[in-house]
Amino acid sequence: MFIDTHTHSSGASYCSHITIEDLIDFKIELGYDGMILTNHVQPWYYKDRPFKAVIDDIKSDFERGLIHAENKNFKLILGAEISINLPRYSDILVYGDVPTFLEKHPDTCALTQRELYAACKENGMIMIQAHPKRAGFDFLEPSCLDGVEINCQPNDLALRDIVTEFAKQNNLILSCGTDTHARDMKTRGGLIVPDDISTCADYAKYLYACAETHLKINDEEFVFTIKNH
Repeated sequence: MFIDTHTHSSGASYCSHITIEDLIDFKIELGYDGMILTNHVQPWYYKDRPFKAVIDDIKSDFERGLIHAENKNFKLILGAEISINLPRYSDILVYGDVPTFLEKHPDTCALTQRELYAACKENGMIMIQAHPKRAGFDFLEPSCLDGVEINCQPNDLALRDIVTEFAKQNNLILSCGTDTHARDMKTRGGLIVPDDISTCADYAKYLYACAETHLKINDEEFVFTIKNH
């Protein structure tokens, strides 16, 4: 099945301009079989409210999405995008049992990259750097990453060869997603994964074990081999 691994809905991501229901319909119109909902976990989201409220928003929008996706032959999976500030500001896509992970780590945005990676490893999570060469960003330490993302936003997509080479040089997973926040994202990018993946924990196990990823950007498909994975 063809899935988008990086999407945002307005019920939990302040910067998104699309409801979870419309997001699902949009992805179906574009020919996706499923998507991973990776709403933001950012420190300013809980500056004036408990961290639990952020988790509740993420879970609530996902549950609304499950209701809407029922009988649509579309698979909705729950991940998250965590922002950290150390060693520098970066956005990290995490895959696995996200609600449990966030509940165990309410200080997640205050962790360093190395600390977040250690927490992910302890909890069976996969950690992918989102849009790593976006303006103002740079690659994080590869020894504390599972992979990097080719992001399909136009400026990010132009950097795909640089991201691919970084993954190749550091034996990292190469992922792909669109970072959709609205209906203006027409590029179809993501991964082709086994049909039996139903949860984000399934997806994390798949990425942990796979020797290659099968990427698709619009009508182009290519396989990226992960050395020594």
